[in-house]
Order: sequence, then C-alpha cells, then structure tokens
Amino acid sequence: MGDCITWIVKILHQSISISGFQTALTNTVLDDPLGKTVELRIHEVLEYLLTDTVCFLSEEPEELLALQKKEWGPLWEWFNNRYRVSLIPTNSLLVEISPELRNTMQEYVTSFNKWSLTGFEYAVESAKSLVIACALAEKEISVEKATSLSRLEVEFQIKKWGSVEWAHEVDLMDLRSRLAAATLFFHLTSGSTLDGYKED
Repeated sequence: MGDCITWIVKILHQSISISGFQTALTNTVLDDPLGKTVELRIHEVLEYLLTDTVCFLSEEPEELLALQKKEWGPLWEWFNNRYRVSLIPTNSLLVEISPELRNTMQEYVTSFNKWSLTGFEYAVESAKSLVIACALAEKEISVEKATSLSRLEVEFQIKKWGSVEWAHEVDLMDLRSRLAAATLFFHLTSGSTLDGYKED
C-alpha cells in the first residue's frame, strides 16, 4: 500500500511539474524577459554541440566506456544519418565541430518558430545535449529514454555505489518533467499559427 501511494504521489508531482514548466515556457515567449535576439538564442543552442553530454567518452572505467558506446552509439548513428553530418564523439575537452555540421544544424534550428524554438532550447539546456533535443524533436526517442541517456554516468555511479533516494529521485523526476514539458511544448507549437499571436 505504501509503495502504491508513493507511486501516485510521484505521478501527481510530475504532472504538476510539467504543467508548471509549460506555463513558464509560454510566459517566456510572451514576455521575453531576457530580450535576446533569435540569432543569439540560436547561437547559444549551437554552442552546446561543443560540450554535448552524449559526445564525451570516459577513458575509465572500461565498464562505463562500454556502456556509453552501447547506449549512445545508436544515437550518434541516427544523428549523423538524419542530418547527413559527421559528429564524432571524443574524450578531449571539446567536440570538434566542422563548418558543415554547424551550418546544417543552424539551418535546422532556424526553421523553428519562436514558440517551438523556446521548447527546443529548454530541452537542450535540460539535457545539456543538442543531440538528445534533436532526437526528441524528431520523435526518435521517448522522454524516458532521453532522460536515461542524459543521466547515463549518474545512473552508472548509482548502480555501483548506491543512491541517496531523496536526492537522486528528485533529480530524476525533475529532469524527466523538464524534458517532457519541453518536448510537448515543441510539438504543440511547431508549425502552428502562434507566431501570428498579437498582444492587445
């Protein structure tokens, strides 16, 4: 009975969180609190390519490296095939980004309206990964899978050393809620007439 109640509380908390995040995203579009130009926002999104979560391989332990290749490998392959680019993971400080890759992704992100761009930005920032955000935008992976891929090293450490339930559970649910809200917001506003919205 206790486990059932805990599960219900978690589901309710996540639903409330998603709704709250979506409201915040809507207000961000309408109020534009930071006053950034679209060009600057796109530039900042593309900068995540240099430090993308799923592009950095651990040199050790070997078990983690093997897990990264197993879990992230299909995502690299999909990304390169989908956008016809060559994104190569690394174990150095920064991912090497070719002009072709940057131009391709800039064209892709520039195609979003200001509403869907806001959702996409939020997904990138939450997952710390443009690759994961693209996969969510293209419906290639689920929110649950995106969360797992983003937290791969954390989950590896939890399995090895154990978890601090209240802390790790909160982090997991928070990230999942953020990615769910961002993805839903993106798909609800993509190709919509919301760009024509005018304030009274």
